[in-house]
Amino acid sequence: MSPSTNKRNDSDSTEKRIPRCYNCHETGHVAGNCPKPRVECGNCKLLGHEAGKCRRPKTSGPSVRLLCPSDTQDCYFVECAINGKPLKGYIATGCSIVTLRKATAIELQLEQRPSTQLIRGYAGGVTPALGEAEVTLTVDLITAKVTASIVEDRVQSVPVIIGQTILNRAGVTMVLRDNQIRLFDKHLAVLPGLDDLPSRKVALRSKEDVVIPSHMIGFIEDYSPETYDGDVYVEATTRQ
Repeated sequence: MSPSTNKRNDSDSTEKRIPRCYNCHETGHVAGNCPKPRVECGNCKLLGHEAGKCRRPKTSGPSVRLLCPSDTQDCYFVECAINGKPLKGYIATGCSIVTLRKATAIELQLEQRPSTQLIRGYAGGVTPALGEAEVTLTVDLITAKVTASIVEDRVQSVPVIIGQTILNRAGVTMVLRDNQIRLFDKHLAVLPGLDDLPSRKVALRSKEDVVIPSHMIGFIEDYSPETYDGDVYVEATTRQ
């Protein structure tokens, strides 16, 4: 394209490359580096406006379904017990907490306390916890006291979802073999050769959503959800 046929001038091109913050709507920085308080809409979850000024259709309430048994493997359904009461549970390795159905909490006559926790599920769906309770949870050979969040019956199809609150406890070992899951303390069984396995990758996650405009350089503050102290080797980088 010759210069005479290009409708855009240099000033327009330069202006388009200036980053604009989605949080405060000012130019010169991106939302991840915004010095002003974070403004997030409670309706659409986007930055830069509050729910009262949101132009998107209002949500009718939490509609997330935390568990769909038809889409899961049977081996993750386990027999468990809360305060000695036998129950059906589901091991969800991607869930960070332990959750109970409201009906189950009432049946167990648990002493509940208020909770402000929002539980995020698939595709950004959110459901509020109705409350929480301290319980003694037994799964296979592991017994521990945990805090369980209580949710509406409609968002959970099994009495108990067993998440990282108990799975990530010190010493807990989970083995999946021949379509069977076992949970036990590491002192009960030796796994030969475990220390000789190749080093695994260290997970890094962004602390917040960052939008980097085209032709710009941005900085993303990361953290590791696991405990790790040592060197990190960067095998490859992505430039898109």
